[in-house]
Amino acid sequence: MAPQRGHSGEGALDQGPDSSEEVDPNLKERTITYYFMAVELLEGAKGTIQNVHHDLESFYWVLIWVILRHTDCFCEEHLGPALCGNTFVWKSDTDAAHKKRAWLTDTMLMRLVIRKNSTLTDLLAELTALVIHQIHAKIHRMLGFLPENVSLNLTHDVVLNAPNTALDPKNLWP
Repeated sequence: MAPQRGHSGEGALDQGPDSSEEVDPNLKERTITYYFMAVELLEGAKGTIQNVHHDLESFYWVLIWVILRHTDCFCEEHLGPALCGNTFVWKSDTDAAHKKRAWLTDTMLMRLVIRKNSTLTDLLAELTALVIHQIHAKIHRMLGFLPENVSLNLTHDVVLNAPNTALDPKNLWP
């Protein structure tokens, strides 16, 4: 069962709020699992509407969660389960967004390695770069580095190209 918004426990992901807890009425608009929400939605800028590129980013966060929890992986001296507990948090939307931004920065600098699976490691690095571009596009646009008519939002074609390339018969999977 995928984790849902709830009180965080020691080193484990919660399965959701207590049935006795009242659901925040501001969250009724959200239709996705909290841990996998796109950074832009967590940051909650006024007027932000959930769109396809947010859903594609959510797919990325699901993939990260599965890899960290169910593969033999590490980033520097940290193992997957510890990385998972540090990346997927529920304290506030701001904390969750900061943790995801930190994950993206740290992963690009130190590279997550999936043991005995260099193809999946490379695929993850490519998808991480795509998500970073999407998240930083707004800042680059505000600073004048990115014209208004250029979009770095994730699209189905862009996201599907990464695994299609990785699954090419020329690439050897373990």
